[in-house]
Amino acid sequence: MSSAGTGIARKLLRSGISSECSIGILQFLRAAANLEPWALRVLGGTLKVVVRDCVTSRAEAINTTQIYIIAVLGTIAAAVIISTAIDCASLKWKESKTGGYLLNFLTAFSLIKNTKFIFKINRNKNSETYDYGFAHGLRFLGIFWIVLGHSYGTVLLNSSRVFNALFLFEHWHAVIITFGFQAVDTFFFLSGFFIYFKLDKENGNRVIVAVIAAVRRFIRMTVPTFFMIMCIYILPLIASGPNSKEFYNRFYAEIRAVWWDFLLLVRNWKEDDIIPILPHLWYLSTDFQLFLVSVIVIQAFKAKKALVVALFGLLSFVFCVISAWQVYDARIPPFMIALTQSYSLYLDQSNKYYKLPFYHGVCFFSGCITFVFVQKYRHRRISKIFQAACWCVALFCGLFCLFVRHAWYSRDGRAPEPTRMFYAFADRILWSVCLAWFVFACTTRKAEPLRRMLSWQGLLPLSRLSFGVYLLHSPIQMLSFHIARERTFFSHYTLVSASFAVLIWSYVLSYVMFIMCEGPTTNLETLLFTGPRRRQNEGKSAEAPASQAVQKKLQLSFDNAMACCETEDCCVAGKVCRL
Repeated sequence: MSSAGTGIARKLLRSGISSECSIGILQFLRAAANLEPWALRVLGGTLKVVVRDCVTSRAEAINTTQIYIIAVLGTIAAAVIISTAIDCASLKWKESKTGGYLLNFLTAFSLIKNTKFIFKINRNKNSETYDYGFAHGLRFLGIFWIVLGHSYGTVLLNSSRVFNALFLFEHWHAVIITFGFQAVDTFFFLSGFFIYFKLDKENGNRVIVAVIAAVRRFIRMTVPTFFMIMCIYILPLIASGPNSKEFYNRFYAEIRAVWWDFLLLVRNWKEDDIIPILPHLWYLSTDFQLFLVSVIVIQAFKAKKALVVALFGLLSFVFCVISAWQVYDARIPPFMIALTQSYSLYLDQSNKYYKLPFYHGVCFFSGCITFVFVQKYRHRRISKIFQAACWCVALFCGLFCLFVRHAWYSRDGRAPEPTRMFYAFADRILWSVCLAWFVFACTTRKAEPLRRMLSWQGLLPLSRLSFGVYLLHSPIQMLSFHIARERTFFSHYTLVSASFAVLIWSYVLSYVMFIMCEGPTTNLETLLFTGPRRRQNEGKSAEAPASQAVQKKLQLSFDNAMACCETEDCCVAGKVCRL
C-alpha cells in the first residue's frame, strides 16, 4: 500500500481495504491477477468490499463480558491468597485437630492444600487404593495418546504438504498414532471400574446415595468445563493472529448455540455441520449418561452381584447390537479411523455413531464387571498356565483392535456388510477383554513389574491433572494453528513435537485451573455432601470396638479425602472415574 500510487491507495481505502488488513489485500491482489470483475470494480472505485475476520496490529478493545470475567478471576485469585494465608496460619489448629469443618471450608481455595493433594503419595501398602496405583500410569499414557492423535487431526487446519497424510497412513505402524481412540475407551473402562469401587463401600439409603453421586459427578464435570469456557472469552486480549478472529467468532457462535447442551451434559446428541471449536466435550456427556445407567443398576441390585454382572452383560450386548445396526447399510466405517473418504463421511460417523453412548457402553460396563471379578477372585490362586493363556488372549485382542484398522487405510471402497457389522459388534468387546485381564492382573499383583512401572510416583501428579489436560488441550491446539503465521509441515517429527508442546502447555494451565477451580470445587462439594455424615459417623465410631473404629476411619478418610487431603491418597478412586 505504501508503494502503491496514492490514487489506488485511496480507492482501496474507500472500498474498505485497510493497509493493516493483510487478508483483504491478499484477496484483492489474487482477484486482480485473475482479472476478476469485483477487483476491477474496486479499481474503478465503484465497489465497497466487506472483508471478514480481518486482523490488524491494533490492540483488541476490551468488552463488558471480558471485564466481568476478569473481575471473577480476580475474586478467585483473592480467595486463593486469603485461603492460603489462613492455611499457613492454622498449622497449630491442624496439629491440635481443632477447627474441623470450618477450617476445611476456609482453606478450600488454599494453594498449599490443593498442591499437596496433587503431589500426595499413598505409602500405606495395606490400603486398598494402593493396589490401584497402576491407574495413574494408564491415565497419563491415555491422555498423551489422545493429545498426540488430536495433533495429527488439528494440523490439517494449517498445514503444508497435507498429502503426506495419505502416504504416512499407508504404513502398518502408523495406526499406533490412532491408539488415542482406544485410550478414550480405556478411560470409560476405568470410570466404570472405580464407580463400582466407590458405590460398593456405601451402605446408606440406595436412592439417596445414587442421587448424591449423580449430583457430585455433575458438579465436578460442569464447573471446570464452564471455567475453561469463561477463560477462553478473554483470550482475544492476549492471543491473536492471522486467523484468530475466525476462531473466536466460531467459538462465540458455538457457545450461544450449545451452552445448554454443555450444562445438561447432552452435547453428544447434538449433530455438527462442521468440526466444532470444542470437539472433545462430547466425552463428558457420554460418560455422564453411562454413569447414570451404571449407578441405577448397581444401586437397584446391590446385594445381588451376580445379577448386576448379568445385567451389565446384557446391556453390553444390546449396545453392541445397536452399534452393528447403526453401520448396517451406511457409509460409515465400523470404528473411528484417521482418514476417511470425505469430510461429510467423518461428520456422519462422529455425529451418528462415535459420540453416542452405544459405541462406548460395553467398555464402561466391562469396567463394572471387572470390579466384581476382582473382589471375588482377588485372593484366589490362579495357575501359571491359566495366567499365560489369559495374557495371550488379552494381547491378541488388544493388538487385533489396534492393527485391524490398517485394512481400512489400504482398502478403497466399503468392506462387505457382514464384515463391517462384525467389527462394529466385536471391536469394543475385544478391547474390553484386553483391559479386563490387564486391570485384574495388576490389581491382584499378578503382573508386579508392570504394576510397579505404572505406579511410579512421578506419574501421580500427571495423572491427577489429566482431567484438566483433557479439557484444555483441544482449545490450545485449535488456537495455536489459527494464530500461526507460518504453515506446519505435515510429518511425524513436526506433529509429535507439536503434541509435546501442547501437552506441556496443557499441564501448566491445568495446574492453574486445578488451583483456582477444580480443587476448590471438589473441596467444597465434599464438605457439602459428606461433612455432616462424617461428624455423625465419628461419634458412632468412638463407641464401637477398636477393630470397627479402624474400619470406619479408613472409610471416612476415603469419603473426605479432598476435604482433608492430608490423610489419604484417594485420587485413583475419586478422580479417575471422571475421565
